[in-house]
Amino acid sequence: MRILKKAFDNYLKNPKHFKVPKFKSRKSIRYSGSYQTTNACRLVNECTFKLNKVSNKIPIYQHYPSDGRLYKVNIKKKPDATYWASLVYEQSEHTVRREKTGKSVGIDLNVSGGNYITLSDGHIYSMPFEEIKRIENKIERENRKLSKKYEQWRKEVAIIENDNKKALIPAHIPKLEERSNYQKNRLKKAKLQEHLNNIKKDSIRKICSQIANDYDIVAMEDLNVSGMIKNSKLARAVARSNFREIRDTLKYMLEWSGKKLIFVGRFYPSSKLCYECGYKNDNLTLKDREWDCPNCNAHLLRDLNAAKNIEREGLRILKEEITKEKGKSPGKI
Repeated sequence: MRILKKAFDNYLKNPKHFKVPKFKSRKSIRYSGSYQTTNACRLVNECTFKLNKVSNKIPIYQHYPSDGRLYKVNIKKKPDATYWASLVYEQSEHTVRREKTGKSVGIDLNVSGGNYITLSDGHIYSMPFEEIKRIENKIERENRKLSKKYEQWRKEVAIIENDNKKALIPAHIPKLEERSNYQKNRLKKAKLQEHLNNIKKDSIRKICSQIANDYDIVAMEDLNVSGMIKNSKLARAVARSNFREIRDTLKYMLEWSGKKLIFVGRFYPSSKLCYECGYKNDNLTLKDREWDCPNCNAHLLRDLNAAKNIEREGLRILKEEITKEKGKSPGKI
């Protein structure tokens, strides 16, 4: 009833955009759908669930055990012809519980493979960028093949359309969906893209989960990713690094555990400030991975120094927020 009410509310608000709600048929499962447990799906056991409109039982490969009630199942078909199902539970608290450690850390993000994520305590995490580049090269080759097949199809369609203008009985114009070789390449490219996305998601979630387990307060920069991508020399490396997904993953993992994620301003010069004495090196460039402070003669590693400055600035911002909250009177909003 909740889904039906929402569907009718959307239709009444904007009938031009939202269509009249209809019951899903057996054919609709081929694309996507949301099904409630009351009438459409049920959990057979911890590793299997059943949709009433599909005869076969559907296995669950990655599933967190839950004490709550299975509310609904969201099913979506991916471009690589596989299906993705999301089980939604109703429960009072999250299944994954992370204990408090009382530790804080700063994070510096980088586009290089060796120092992908540098923590202020010296820990360094990296991603399999060599594997990612290898798959990206395969995707580029499939894109070139698809482009050639598409142009060939356009030429054939143009010839048939030109002949149909003079013919009494027009010939059939082939659709792109009917070209089996094109669809084979498209499916192959989709599988490679899905494999690439899974490698990135797996690495990011493992790293973020480890950070959320070990620290209670995490500080990181509020990066302007859209502005960084505009730089033609860094665009591909920034897009490959998935900075936004790291931020969103850390945010929900820490919030579920009652921990804190603090964002430092994007204009804060974390790399240029000396952590020991606070000297600002305005001549520092992206090529300089190490530098010596002319004020205190400290030898600084760029990424580690930036992570320590981010942690210090994050704790300062958190202290100011706590002070402001304590200073507010109960009568004010």
